[in-house]
Amino acid sequence: MFKAKLLASSVLFFSSLVSADIFKADSQFTNQEYSAAYEGYLAASKLGNPHAHYQLANMYMKGLGVEQDMISAILYYALAAEYDFHNANAVLQSIYDSLPEETVSEVSKLIDGYIAQHGKVSINNAYFPVILEDKLSTKIMFGEDTVPQTKFYSEEVELQDYFDEFEDEEGNISLEINALTPPQPPILVIDHDIHWDGSVRHTEQLQKYGGTFDGTRELMDGIANYPLEVPTFDGKPVEFLSRAYMGAAVYDKFTLVRRYENAYEQILRQSNRLKTDPSLNAQYQYATALINFPWLKQDEGEAERILASLANLGHSPAMLEYGLLLYREQRELPAAIHWIAESAKYGLTRAEYRLGKLLQSSPWVFTDDSKALFWFELAAQDGHVQATLRAIEILLLSNNENIRNPITASSYLDSIAESQARNPEYFYLRAQLLRQAEEKDFKQIFDDFRQAILLGNQLNWDVSDWQALLDRMMQGNITIGDEGLCEDNDEQCG
Repeated sequence: MFKAKLLASSVLFFSSLVSADIFKADSQFTNQEYSAAYEGYLAASKLGNPHAHYQLANMYMKGLGVEQDMISAILYYALAAEYDFHNANAVLQSIYDSLPEETVSEVSKLIDGYIAQHGKVSINNAYFPVILEDKLSTKIMFGEDTVPQTKFYSEEVELQDYFDEFEDEEGNISLEINALTPPQPPILVIDHDIHWDGSVRHTEQLQKYGGTFDGTRELMDGIANYPLEVPTFDGKPVEFLSRAYMGAAVYDKFTLVRRYENAYEQILRQSNRLKTDPSLNAQYQYATALINFPWLKQDEGEAERILASLANLGHSPAMLEYGLLLYREQRELPAAIHWIAESAKYGLTRAEYRLGKLLQSSPWVFTDDSKALFWFELAAQDGHVQATLRAIEILLLSNNENIRNPITASSYLDSIAESQARNPEYFYLRAQLLRQAEEKDFKQIFDDFRQAILLGNQLNWDVSDWQALLDRMMQGNITIGDEGLCEDNDEQCG
């Protein structure tokens, strides 16, 4: 009986690609939408989320949305216990104590076998980074420094319309500005990728305060065209992630008081309120405020200590912010990678993208296109365009031919076509897709390569590899016949 139940549980455990939105599952569970919650927890459990393990165990134990099943409950409690989650170990022990003595040994063996197949080690091997221990002592360099440029000054512009909130993805400090606020440039904080050529890629707006839409867009466009020092690892160009402060975000306390007193007072007032609010979300917002406004009065390391504490309590946005902080500062790298990975288990789209990038380009992690593709596709399901582009790249160009899939890549390209009319990578990847078609439209291929190179040059990207590939194609077995561009062995070329 136990072996039959175990087999059934094993089949359930591995589900198809579904985003692990643990927060949505919790909401559904609270609303007694148990069948929907079950699917969400199952997806998260597949990625090693201990909260999901525990919830599934409870659902099987009580028959909530599933048939009551003691063996499945035991197995999921055992998975949660691997992470010392909540009282999973105590519950598991109480179940052991209630079992007939003659079945304890059999259940124990079933658990050991299940853990070996589906436990922490197995999940880590399947989805998560393998750290290159011998590389950890080597730093990414930006010239002579280990820190890239983070402050970007801009010309002030006359602004007429104002945002009335201070927004960010996680709902951080909200500041209201009345219509009489004197003109001021936006306070803008973003995360972005630094490509191996020093160009700024994939900007993510974290917080903004003040400024017109055009003024904010001007800053975003400006940094996209701003060449940075090339990041190098052991003398070789690599990629890195960074945080940038633009507009009035670059000013210190005294400049802000002198020039934008209203903004200073509101930021200070809100941070003081958050500091005294004991809720986890308020403490998270306070910690991010200390990071994004370093002029706020704070003890040394205060923001980091708060984030670490929240991460250990299971606050997933804090897990991501803490991991990114450590990674940007290139210290405690195993912990940095661990917390980014942990936050991805909770279905945070930004975390899924970041984990995919680590697996694809971090010099401290074993490169694994298969794992990276898994996380990029999860983020792409939530509309993350950059993750979609990275997934397309792997599906078309990975050295691992087993995961190439031009059909899926084509579908992804179609899904982002409307929004990517000025993105060089879109045209480059579309050209690569057309190159793999059985019936090649060489004119379109060449047009797409030329458009990618043109747009890339406008953004100060290094497109020499694209140009070299186009040159080889133009000089190769391709001629112009009566029917247009075709290969020399095509009968239509005559």
